[in-house]
Amino acid sequence: MNFPALKSEESSSIGRKKILIVDDNSDLRKLIVVFLKRSDYDTVEAATGLEAIEQARATQPDLILMDLSMPVLTGDEAMARLKADPSLVGFDLPAGDVLYKPFHLKSLHDMVQRHLSVNHQPPHGLP
Repeated sequence: MNFPALKSEESSSIGRKKILIVDDNSDLRKLIVVFLKRSDYDTVEAATGLEAIEQARATQPDLILMDLSMPVLTGDEAMARLKADPSLVGFDLPAGDVLYKPFHLKSLHDMVQRHLSVNHQPPHGLP
């Protein structure tokens, strides 16, 4: 897969949407992070459901991409806790889409764009 050069981390993130990526598979999580950063989103990572709750409280992401099948605390359980968390009042957590693994990065991009209602373009070279 051919990705364009990353934009400088020093570039302004004002106005960019923040996405929390939660997956216990570190390789997949890193791939999603790289793809979303190159699509001009800010990203935050978590490897567990419990870590996802902590990160969501700390960073107030615009969107959460959550693996449903994780040990200790599943994605469904973590989302239920997030929805019930009073510190996240006003944080819109509607039921989202399910993207089954393996998936195409284009499908991921389309889903993110749909949920954030942003006119982002996929990285160059992505069909």
